[in-house]
Amino acid sequence: HICYVGYCGGPVGTARYFYDAYIKTKDDSFLDAFEDAIDGLVLVDAPYHRSEGYWEVDNYCCGTAGILQLFNAAYIITGKDKYLQKILAIFLSIGQKWLTIKHSGNKLLKEKYQKIFQSAWVTMTAQQVSQHPWYN
Repeated sequence: HICYVGYCGGPVGTARYFYDAYIKTKDDSFLDAFEDAIDGLVLVDAPYHRSEGYWEVDNYCCGTAGILQLFNAAYIITGKDKYLQKILAIFLSIGQKWLTIKHSGNKLLKEKYQKIFQSAWVTMTAQQVSQHPWYN
């Protein structure tokens, strides 16, 4: 049984519909549905565990960058620490890969991961995160 977790058809993309609906209407039922869609990632242990539906890629569509954006949105609108913990885990994972690739000499991979790492860094330094008690 494969649970595809990416943006295109997985919980990351599906959750976006509920997020947008909540932002536009402020109807709590859409916020609940948004968090329920995110819970689908928890069931397959993403982002901590790779599976047949969570490929060994870190791009936006099929991988970690899309999951990072999802947890960032969830943290911003809910303020729940559980989403911040996911952001931190992704940030550390991507950062570790980028540091390894940075010294590998592979220019294409270096550029790809530098962009993803920079995106993660922007997420981590957003005002909402910098206001969190662990940050100070």
